[in-house]
Amino acid sequence: MHTLSRDPIKTAARLAAIVNSSQDAIVTKNLSGVIETWNPGAERIFGYSRDEAAGQSIRLIIPSGLQAEEDQILERVRKGERVEPFETIRQRKDGTLLEISISVSPLFAETGNVIGASKIARDITAQKRNQRAVLEAQNRLIVTLNSIGDAVLATDTNARVTYLNPVAESLLGYQGVDVIGRTLSDVFRIVNEHTGRLVANPVDRVLQEGRVVGLANHTLLVRPDGSEISIADSASPVRDAEGNIIGVVLVFRDVSAEQRTARMAALLAAIVDSSDDAIISKDFSGTITSWNAAAERIFGYSAGEVIGQSIRLLIPPDRQNEEADILARLSRGERITHYQTVRRKKNGQLCDISITASPIKDAEGRLLGASKIARDITELKRAQTALYESQERWRVTLESIGDGVIATDVESRVTFANATALELLGRKRAAVVGARLADVFPIFNQLTKEPVPNPVERVVREGKVIGLANHTILRLPDGSEVPIADSAAPIHDSTGRLVGVVLVFRKCGESSVGNR
Repeated sequence: MHTLSRDPIKTAARLAAIVNSSQDAIVTKNLSGVIETWNPGAERIFGYSRDEAAGQSIRLIIPSGLQAEEDQILERVRKGERVEPFETIRQRKDGTLLEISISVSPLFAETGNVIGASKIARDITAQKRNQRAVLEAQNRLIVTLNSIGDAVLATDTNARVTYLNPVAESLLGYQGVDVIGRTLSDVFRIVNEHTGRLVANPVDRVLQEGRVVGLANHTLLVRPDGSEISIADSASPVRDAEGNIIGVVLVFRDVSAEQRTARMAALLAAIVDSSDDAIISKDFSGTITSWNAAAERIFGYSAGEVIGQSIRLLIPPDRQNEEADILARLSRGERITHYQTVRRKKNGQLCDISITASPIKDAEGRLLGASKIARDITELKRAQTALYESQERWRVTLESIGDGVIATDVESRVTFANATALELLGRKRAAVVGARLADVFPIFNQLTKEPVPNPVERVVREGKVIGLANHTILRLPDGSEVPIADSAAPIHDSTGRLVGVVLVFRKCGESSVGNR
């Protein structure tokens, strides 16, 4: 870590403040795996206080089935090797298992001997949960949107709501049946948190500009009861196979809660230099005062090139206003957590970055400046985009199939129906989605007029593909009857667990347009 100050005491104090401000767990241990330092981030993530953890083996937080990991880590550290970031499982004091991203680096004495190790652990439980939800969405097709951790809302080209998942219902303060068909501006009222003025509807902008649009910072969602939630979101066009915009999908989340972090530790220079995230400090004029090795790797500038320069050196021209907002919040003692933005490298390349920024205070509580931890999330953003595009291809494919397609959960409640299915059923989407299959798909034997067993219930019981017997008819709401043929197949999640059933049917005697 390079700093402007040559006073070792001031340097140590600044580094202590930087690590104190980290929201990640920063831990040091000796070569026997005994914990020597344990920051407030570690207290928050793992539930053990500093006094409880210090002097204990790091195995305290390692599940019994993963103890061998520690042996391998210590063996590599003793050789002076760095353990690059890897994902694993760790255990909280209360027994809860967490998904964690860990990097470990050896700590060296002045003689060059390895004397211990530093570890930076980030709780990625929520992130991994969301990734699994998106992957499950591919397997369960469109119906698994209900499992996504973020709120998801879709509209048609008239900005009328066509779909919202349970998270969206919760954040909006509405039930889905009260929202479907309404104009988005009626149920999604957003204002600037500083001025109270209405913010332009992102869906309208997408329909006008045909591109992805994100909300500005400091946006509040006003709920029906008058309560306000700070949100971040993006709106993206939904296109059909010909590239025509057929609607908009809006993804948003609650970002009002800010996590509290604090940290006190020794060996701070080695710990900060071992980080694979950029750790930068600056004063309240935005001048860079420290710059670690990871910052050099991510942004391409050496410490000598940037210390004393403005942090705006990294900010693209169209995002320069972000720095004034960030400094204003930090000067008020506020923290900025997991803020996603774009920064520019020395070679001019733009990269997606997740930033955590916190004020640095001295022992008397006076503000000295700010620390920033920046993580390059360019590849993560690309992966998220690829997942969304894949999910959209599935949605368009289902809507394009010539046969009727209905998906249900294991309770036989309809979670999806394509346009062909709605036409064959003679019902509106609002009357089908959420209803029990037996209520909207009444089937009988054509000869005996006796009810035919629900094929979904058979699939749930038997776990295999089921086809309807011959002479099966579908009774429509107007009392007319249509002979049909169909099959029902199980839907499994990524673990093989049965999570629903997909039903494909058509009128008997008609050839199938889509693939079966």
